[in-house]
Amino acid sequence: MKKNKLDELSNTLVNLSQKSVGSMPAFKMEHFVGDAQITDFSKVRQWLMELRTREDSLEQLYVRVEKTKIEINILHEQLEDIVDDNKKKLIELNIIDKKVDLRRFERTKGDAENERDIVLELLKDFINTNENSKEILEAQTDKVLREKYEKEYWVVRLAKQSMLDMINYGRISTGNLDAVLMLNPTEQRKVLGLASKYTLEVDSNIKELMAKASMNVSLPGIDDKLRNQLKIAKSESIEEFKKLI
Repeated sequence: MKKNKLDELSNTLVNLSQKSVGSMPAFKMEHFVGDAQITDFSKVRQWLMELRTREDSLEQLYVRVEKTKIEINILHEQLEDIVDDNKKKLIELNIIDKKVDLRRFERTKGDAENERDIVLELLKDFINTNENSKEILEAQTDKVLREKYEKEYWVVRLAKQSMLDMINYGRISTGNLDAVLMLNPTEQRKVLGLASKYTLEVDSNIKELMAKASMNVSLPGIDDKLRNQLKIAKSESIEEFKKLI
């Protein structure tokens, strides 16, 4: 089977693509999968769902890897008894095809194992550092506890969404306000109280950070990365600007 010839750098890049890790980084799993769930209960619930998904995938991948290895061995055995050139070539191509499948399954298995281990470490760290971790774990299977934490989740979530509306638009959007009004009066007061409190606090923090930014407080390295991403040209110095006047 003929392949397109690649130069040395291209071959290096192709080999690197086969070895590069495609699993989700721990930083993303922690902050944008776990912390995105707002409360500790929902964060743990999400991590447990991620763990279950990876474990289910791994069980299938372990089977696929072993089955593919056996199929390759069987094809090699068949090849020994084939005389016809076309049939022999067809089996050789099937072997190549199976090896590609095997490589893909093993790579996916490795990524899934990495992600499973990341989730396990995050859960263990949560258990070891959170005083309420035992009850939160029990709430994953206890209906009464789950309802308690589910109520807390929606109060905090709607408070956060309402806060973001108030910071950006000066009022709570129709959709979020409608959701708040679906709660009982006690929970409504909790949501609106939290939203009002943190609107003032977060808005104050944002203004403080913007004031510091206007004073050219920079973060070496990160500044340039964001500037390049946004395609922002560097501003002219005062001296350069005066030359243009």
